[in-house]
Amino acid sequence: MPVMVDPDTGRLLVQAGTALPLATDAVHLAVGSPLSTISSSMNSTTISDTISEDQVQLSRATSGFFVLALGGLLFVVMILAYNRFMARLLASTQKFAPSQARAKKLGLSGQGRVLGGGDLLSGWILRKGTPPPVHAPQDPFADIPLGAPTPAAPVLFPPPHLVPLIHHLPFAQTFQYAPFSRFPIYLRSSITVARLYPVFCYLALVGVALCWHSDLGPVRSADGVGRDFARTGNMAAAQIPVVIALGVKGNMVGLAMGVGYEKLQILHKLAGRLIFICSTIHVGYFMYTWSKEGTLRQELGETDMLLGSLGYWALVLLVASSVPVVRRLAHGLFKICHIVGIIGFLAGTAMHAPPCLPYCIAAIIIYAISMIQTATKTRIAHAELLTVPSSGMTGIFIPTLRTGWRPGQHVRIRIPAIGIRQGWESHPFTVSSAPDGEGLVLLCKKLGDWTTALYDLAAGGVLSPDGEGHQREVSVIIDGPYGGIGNTMLASFSSVLLTAGGAGISHALSVAHDLMKKAPSGCVRARTIDLVWIVRSEETARGVLPTLLDLVNDAKAHETFCIEGQRKGRIVPQPTGLRIHIFVSRCPISSPLTLLSNPFADPSISPQYSVPIFDNADLAKDPKSRSRPGLARQPTESEKIMQTYVLRSASSASTATCSTLGSIASIRRTSPVSCINANPGRPNWEVLLDGLAEETIRRAMKAKHEASGICVTSCGPHGLVDGVRDAVRGMKGWKRRQVGGVEFEEEHFAF
Repeated sequence: MPVMVDPDTGRLLVQAGTALPLATDAVHLAVGSPLSTISSSMNSTTISDTISEDQVQLSRATSGFFVLALGGLLFVVMILAYNRFMARLLASTQKFAPSQARAKKLGLSGQGRVLGGGDLLSGWILRKGTPPPVHAPQDPFADIPLGAPTPAAPVLFPPPHLVPLIHHLPFAQTFQYAPFSRFPIYLRSSITVARLYPVFCYLALVGVALCWHSDLGPVRSADGVGRDFARTGNMAAAQIPVVIALGVKGNMVGLAMGVGYEKLQILHKLAGRLIFICSTIHVGYFMYTWSKEGTLRQELGETDMLLGSLGYWALVLLVASSVPVVRRLAHGLFKICHIVGIIGFLAGTAMHAPPCLPYCIAAIIIYAISMIQTATKTRIAHAELLTVPSSGMTGIFIPTLRTGWRPGQHVRIRIPAIGIRQGWESHPFTVSSAPDGEGLVLLCKKLGDWTTALYDLAAGGVLSPDGEGHQREVSVIIDGPYGGIGNTMLASFSSVLLTAGGAGISHALSVAHDLMKKAPSGCVRARTIDLVWIVRSEETARGVLPTLLDLVNDAKAHETFCIEGQRKGRIVPQPTGLRIHIFVSRCPISSPLTLLSNPFADPSISPQYSVPIFDNADLAKDPKSRSRPGLARQPTESEKIMQTYVLRSASSASTATCSTLGSIASIRRTSPVSCINANPGRPNWEVLLDGLAEETIRRAMKAKHEASGICVTSCGPHGLVDGVRDAVRGMKGWKRRQVGGVEFEEEHFAF
């Protein structure tokens, strides 16, 4: 039944029903306005958080890109050294021979000969090797010849000589400049411009990684971006594997670059200081922010912040103990702080933030690999200690280790018999003997506490057979070999100049001994090897003089054999002469020297043995040759100065006069040029190097082949090394090109 209503009431109901949707819409609009505002605010917060998270992710990714960029930089350096490495590899396999055209260009001849002298398989692990011949002396200080019989014919070619790629640049001479070598002792550095380029590249990479898309302004409320100081922490963590890889002895970076770990110490120090700077900025900003907000105590109470503080203060300990003053005056304290600091730093940093953990694990793996490599290089051996009172040296002879090192490499040695405190200290010494001989020989100059304790230990033994020193048998822990001249092959150069000061004779002695042992096989290109040794007094040189005389005797025997063979038409190697020049720096020029008239002198080396300073015999035979440029000429003024300088004490009957660095040896010698002389004062490196360059150019032109460069090595005090380096850098460009380039290798007493 239909409902009956009043017409007026029905009209009201219709109006109400019609208005209800409108009212509902109005209510919806009224309620929807604040909801819309909340939704918009939530979206803005989400976007801000997203942008802020993107900033964090970018900062973390930048540290990874930094590591990849460092890998690219290392690859570029490897490419620059690649040609020298390949040349050394070919010369080490003894399966390759140069083409006939190349052999003729270099003045090489011989059937069935292959390349040699690379020694790529040497210099890794000390080994027993093959026992020496029965006729060889077992005492390394005996004054009788040490050489083995000369082979009847050469069996090897000299290794190929390749000039480093950077030496082809027009400004290559500036690479040898050491801008910090004249700084005070605690700020001094021997780093050259060539090694500064990687330093600048490293600094540039760190700077770009810190600043690229990094907003350091105040945090903006609109997007939540700003105050990107977390990136400094990420960059500090990213450099942890780098600083460990550059500092360990088992150095993979050095292996890739062809240099020893000691040459990378400057990069190790740089990376460590950059880690400290980045960490300090990172810690300082957050400490300031929390202090300003009043939440410093609360934030530092968090576990991750406590661990981060532990890592930072361990880093402070590392940096403070690495200051040059502390490192020089308290090296033992430096080592203890380094061990404690690195453990605390890695532990605290790894647990401070998750992004740091992979870098710390990588650093631990790198260090573990280095420790394993060090363990494989460590030997416990029986050694004989012998004091040399006149020189203040202690000789260490290890007869059971005869091979496994390259000339110029060093080992680290521990001698428990010295005492509990010093007996376990590890000290580096350059190997003085050549490999494949009677054994490993170290010469330790009495300078510091440890070397003094070593000398006293040896002096407490029995009297030596010669009655001058004492000897003692001890057990040693020896680790090595390390360092050396990398991919540089000294046997590939036309001339070699070895310079040494004081105890630096160890380096020059091993190189000269090795080259003279290799010369009979034909793999040594140099016709002359010059060794210049500067000592303070004659007494310093007397202890090593018998060994030097033995080397000269061996060189004379080799030259005599080759000269006689050439005269009889036999196939023999080209003669290689050894000329040793001793300079006594604290002896007045007018004072006579008695060094070579002592009882140790070998009578076969006459103090009056002399060869003309400038060989102009071709002028006498053919006067017209004066008009032929490059064939023969009168001595230059520099050569006359050098002749006067080197032989200024020739009137003394006690001074040996022989062929100097400026002598022009003919391509076919009529007599040996190997000799030894002594001179007061100091040498003029510019004059001596200029004379050696003249000799090398003349010899190459007479033989009608290209010169293969001059290699100059220097081991000794900073002043000596800097002086020789400056002389090499100051050589005239045309003369440098004529000799095929001049390369410089340096070693220091400490690194």
